[in-house]
Amino acid sequence: MSVSTLPELTREERVVSWLRDHAGDNPFLRSVLFNFDRRGSLTEKQLDAVERNMNRPVRVVQANPVSEVGMYRNESGEMFRVKRSRQSGNLYAMRFVPEAVSKSERFVYERGGVFRLSADMRMTVEQAQAVGVQFGICCVCGAELTATESVANGIGPICAGRV
Repeated sequence: MSVSTLPELTREERVVSWLRDHAGDNPFLRSVLFNFDRRGSLTEKQLDAVERNMNRPVRVVQANPVSEVGMYRNESGEMFRVKRSRQSGNLYAMRFVPEAVSKSERFVYERGGVFRLSADMRMTVEQAQAVGVQFGICCVCGAELTATESVANGIGPICAGRV
């Protein structure tokens, strides 16, 4: 008895098979699959774009995702300020750099940082103020504090009015 083997799939067949399994809610992938179903083939650029999606790591859904702005501290003690984008409304994280000289360098954008944080890592206002006191900066915006009362509170007068 001989064992028959199936012929290997072509690049396009492999991509279309993956698309049928994964297009789901992704508008781009659905449009590529629609084009294939309508035309019967895909362009090289379409194949390349879908293969880039095929090779992306799967995004893990967080059990307790960050859902509000504020200061966060991860397991290793790093602090992050989570903000909301004005353009998209999405949350993003900026890592606190205590040794930075200027205000603009104190918080640096951390790509994907918000996905490595969880809601239970959010610092209380008191915890954030303690950091502000320790470093002499506003715990909300990172500005250097000069007024004695602000330094003692770890928060500037403008930000204190917002909290």
